[in-house]
Amino acid sequence: MAAEGAAAAPPEGEAEAEGEAMLEPKIITLSKELVKEGLSLVHTDHHGTFFSKFKLKGYNIGKIDEALSTYTQLKYIDLSNNFIISLKPLRALPDLLSIDVRFNILTDMRGFEDLRYLQLAQLDNNELKDLKSFDHPHLKALTLCRNRIKNFQGLKPNMVPALRILDISHNLIDNMIGSANFANLEILKIRGNKLVNFDGIQKLRCLKQLDARDNLIPSVKEVEKLVTLPALRVLMASGNEGMYEKDPLIEVVMHLRKLGVFDGTTITDVEREAAEVLEKERVAEAAAAAAEAAALAAEELENEGDDDF
Repeated sequence: MAAEGAAAAPPEGEAEAEGEAMLEPKIITLSKELVKEGLSLVHTDHHGTFFSKFKLKGYNIGKIDEALSTYTQLKYIDLSNNFIISLKPLRALPDLLSIDVRFNILTDMRGFEDLRYLQLAQLDNNELKDLKSFDHPHLKALTLCRNRIKNFQGLKPNMVPALRILDISHNLIDNMIGSANFANLEILKIRGNKLVNFDGIQKLRCLKQLDARDNLIPSVKEVEKLVTLPALRVLMASGNEGMYEKDPLIEVVMHLRKLGVFDGTTITDVEREAAEVLEKERVAEAAAAAAEAAALAAEELENEGDDDF
């Protein structure tokens, strides 16, 4: 029997429904009143005084609509940790230099193509599946971690000529064909994808750092394809099946003589000398195998001549 004066417990079904309602966030539309809370960084030039930064992080915003359209001189926007589904309203802000829309629910990049002066874009942890709408002449750094991107189809040469840093870790990429369009790329992070080879990457001649950890590279010998990268100094490749072979470091250094760091280890002169020894052994083995093959071929020809008589 319930104690006198105690509130009656709600039926079990109603209690569960109330609990779910409390857990579901209330999604809101960005209003002009709310915009004022996020404006900062007053800037003055010959056009006058204006706000250049807008930040509303974690406000459960689902739609931007036209609330920002009157602030056409904004340079920096941070709308991370919201529920935004489209970047189309940002078309009204042509002078943007930087956007941070990490941890939203974007499914495509429509609207992104109109931000022609953009230099930094952070689009991690969304639902993006491709790289369409990607013509940005001034973009220098792009992060797309933890989306659903499978390949680089849709990219055309010279679409991102200024891009220096690309982080596309933890997606569904199984090949890098098309990545050659990132001609001036210096840092590439492709950790946690489904790569089985380095095809395509060997054309990135400006590349200085490559993080290819936790992929499906089957052999350490695959790094031989990277000899075409004269600027490569840092290579991260642990977590691939091929990198569990005996002494992968020496094998890698044998192919990539200018490499400075492999999997976080600074390469020493001792390791470079060991790589030279290994290379000489491989050359000697190849020469011996070739000589043996030539001897067998000569013997077979001699036997064929004897058979003719």
